Amino acid sequence: EIMKIHPDEALDVYSEAGRLLDVYDRDHRVAAKTGGAGMGGGLSGNAFAASLPDRRLLELRAAVQCMAKRASRVTLGICAEDTTAGVGGLKDWVTALSLPRGSLHGMDVDGVPIEIPGHIYIKYNSGTRTFADIRANGGIAWKPGDAFLSGYDGDFEGVGFSPWLPTDDEDALRLCAYLPLGMFNG
Repeated sequence: EIMKIHPDEALDVYSEAGRLLDVYDRDHRVAAKTGGAGMGGGLSGNAFAASLPDRRLLELRAAVQCMAKRASRVTLGICAEDTTAGVGGLKDWVTALSLPRGSLHGMDVDGVPIEIPGHIYIKYNSGTRTFADIRANGGIAWKPGDAFLSGYDGDFEGVGFSPWLPTDDEDALRLCAYLPLGMFNG
């Protein structure tokens, strides 16, 4: 049987998801700032994320899925210790959020694989870029689900989750600091 949710209840679930992500974001930023270990407090932020109890991780997973389902588009900023961890995290998040899969750029030059040592950053976009964005970035076009991989010098590890959520006038970008990379693993 299909569960029917009254519109007011759906709004309550959405509001609670936003509240959970706001609390996590605040706590993560406080941990990074007060701990101060690593570039920008990245190591302290990572330790905070790694210390989350299973129940809180489950709540955050549900909140992220709720927001992604409502969003017109989602961007992910993945910071990882290496290419294997980053690409694995990208696959887990895209699958868990039912986002489109596109091409992963930055792992080769003219079809020849390149090695990217150390930390990496992957920028993923479930939507497309505007023509103004394409012109401003030298003609690089994004297709739904495309991602770009590059080296990264920072200490943060995790996923910056940014859903574009509908408002009365237009879509508004919501930002959430680095959620655990492995949150949707297995």
